[in-house]
Amino acid sequence: MQPAKQAVGIYLEGLNFSSDEDLDVDQIMSDLSGYENQLIKWQKIKNLVSRETLSEIWSRHFLDSLQLIPMIPEESKVILDMGSGGGFPAIPLAIVLKNQSIAVHLVESNGRKGSFLRQIVRDLGLNASVHTERVESLKPQEIGHIDVFTARAFASLTDVCGYIYPLWQQNSVGLFQKGRGYSKEIEESLQKWRYSYSTVESETLGDAAIVKMTDLMQK
Repeated sequence: MQPAKQAVGIYLEGLNFSSDEDLDVDQIMSDLSGYENQLIKWQKIKNLVSRETLSEIWSRHFLDSLQLIPMIPEESKVILDMGSGGGFPAIPLAIVLKNQSIAVHLVESNGRKGSFLRQIVRDLGLNASVHTERVESLKPQEIGHIDVFTARAFASLTDVCGYIYPLWQQNSVGLFQKGRGYSKEIEESLQKWRYSYSTVESETLGDAAIVKMTDLMQK
C-alpha cells in the first residue's frame, strides 16, 4: 500500500464518533479507492483536479478533506459544501459520514462537474445531494437548517461571508480551507463582517489553514 493511502487508513482508525454506528474503515477505504478510480477516469474530459496533484490524490485531496471531520460539531445533521468542483472536501466527508445521519449538500455551478458528482453519489450510495447552481441562487427552503458550511479553494472570505449569510443560522459553523495569505483574507473580511474565528494549521499543505467561523453578523 502506498504511504499516502496508508496514512489515510491510520487517520481513519483514530477517528471517534458519539454514535453507536461503528466506523467501517475497510469499506471507507474501498469507497475512497473507487472515487479515486473515477477521478482518474473522468479527469481527461472534466478537468476535476489539477494535473500536478493527480498522482497525490490520497494526500493532497483525501487526507486534506478528512482533516475537517474532528471540527464538525457532534450534533450536526447537514453540511453544505460550496464550489465542490471534483468533490473536495464534500465527497470524502460524505463517504466517512455515510452512516452518521449527516446529509451533505454539494453546490457546483459547472454542469459537467455536477454530472460527475451525481454519479459518485449514486455509485457509492452516499447521503448527499448535488445542486447545479450558484451558491447565491440557493433558497433556504431548499436545504433547511445548515449546521456546517465548507469550502476549499472557492472564494475570498469576504465573498464567502456574503454567500452564506442568507443561509446562516445561530449555531452554524464555517470550516473554510485556505492557502497562503489566509491571515490577510481574515483581516479584509472583518472590515465588512463580524464573526468569531480560530485557525488550525493544515496537516497536509504548508502555509495553509482551516478557518473555523462562528457567530457571523453583518457590520
